[in-house]
Amino acid sequence: MGACIDKPHCTLKTNYIEFLDTIRYQLETLQPSLDILKEEDYNNIRSKAVLSITSRINALRHVSEIKYITFEEILEDKAFDTFVRLSKYYGFNPPNDRTIFEAKVNGGVLLGLLPRVLYVNDMDRDCMFIEHDVIDSSINDLESIHKKDSLKIIITTPQIQDKDTLIDISNILESKPFSNLYLLISADDYDTLQKNTPLFVATKEYLDGFVKELQRRANIENNKRLNENDILQKFRDDKELRLHYKEIFDSQLQHIKQNRPDIVANWKYYLQFEAIKP
Repeated sequence: MGACIDKPHCTLKTNYIEFLDTIRYQLETLQPSLDILKEEDYNNIRSKAVLSITSRINALRHVSEIKYITFEEILEDKAFDTFVRLSKYYGFNPPNDRTIFEAKVNGGVLLGLLPRVLYVNDMDRDCMFIEHDVIDSSINDLESIHKKDSLKIIITTPQIQDKDTLIDISNILESKPFSNLYLLISADDYDTLQKNTPLFVATKEYLDGFVKELQRRANIENNKRLNENDILQKFRDDKELRLHYKEIFDSQLQHIKQNRPDIVANWKYYLQFEAIKP
């Protein structure tokens, strides 16, 4: 299951309803499916790599020490302090921007929908996409992207940005449904945009509609999500599948069970999996 962005750029002409409809899943394109767990060629699915803890450790022949950290230590309220502590222990440069660690990368499925880049140009203003006027818009009309005088706005999250050269103008939005949403633009481009009042007004209107659609699309995909209980029920219903994964878990969790049993003891859903009767 996953997402992809095959059209990362847009203009004021772009139909953002179609533009943001890009989340696709394995097996069933528009819907996540737990059948991926029993895909015949298991060696080729991503979860094989995710679960290969002991195999990876065995491959690290020249590593003298292995330390585990818990998921709680990398949550938003603790991640910054955790990496500062690790930097002192391992001798790498400590982070200095706490906000990057305190904001979620995706806020749901934003990571699958962003970043996107909006190119703003006067040539598109008179035929700008409006949500209720789909007929007069064209998602494929990207001519202004290649114009030297086009202004570039990166629609992204705090972790995908360049604070040294770009500024965040998300405060121009009528509403901001995601606290971790950034609209990044160079200071020079923003100055140019502000001086062109008709283009500024059109850009703000387009971005307000874009973000509104972004929220709607995120809600649609979030409602499709499968959770831990769905996976556990799949294992309860399919004994062969359950035994297959138990064999993998027993093999790949050996090292952490031996060295940090306290961590494993707090794995709520893994313990529920282990409790399923054969």
